[in-house]
Amino acid sequence: MLRAPQQRALRGAGALAAMAPLAVKLLPAMGAVTAEDPVGEREAGMGVRSASIYLTEDAGVVLWRLVAGELRAAGHRVVDAQPDAVVGIQVLEFSVRNRARSSGWDVIASVRLALRVAKTPDAEDFTEFVYTAERSGRSFLWPGIRSNERILAECLDDLAQLVSEREALAAALARHAG
Repeated sequence: MLRAPQQRALRGAGALAAMAPLAVKLLPAMGAVTAEDPVGEREAGMGVRSASIYLTEDAGVVLWRLVAGELRAAGHRVVDAQPDAVVGIQVLEFSVRNRARSSGWDVIASVRLALRVAKTPDAEDFTEFVYTAERSGRSFLWPGIRSNERILAECLDDLAQLVSEREALAAALARHAG
């Protein structure tokens, strides 16, 4: 079972930090992989699957925490009531795979999510963004939990950077809050 990183180096910079602070309501993530669902497979070699890979918590919780952390680091407040804007999270992909190669294993983490920005949760006027991050690394020995967790952490850091730096997301938050 893999643990997603609880604490990351939050940026507090980029397009989100450059805008006026907002109160943002983050809706619970939809389409999330639960802790009971495998997020990937380990190969023993020759394409033979040897084990499933699981997270210790729901992927939606991991991604909710990531988006909330980036918003807070940029000076925004994550609130339950009276938001300036609402952000919905849709988990499109969350996977960690180990592929056997002739000289070791590739560890590959892929995360894809959609963020839907609106004035209210049920608004018909919304703006949606899709973010994708993938990281890989090579292990010459059977990849252990730490190798898988390190690659997943790097993938999530790449995703967080995309969220914090995307100017169009900041513009959509400002537009829907106004």
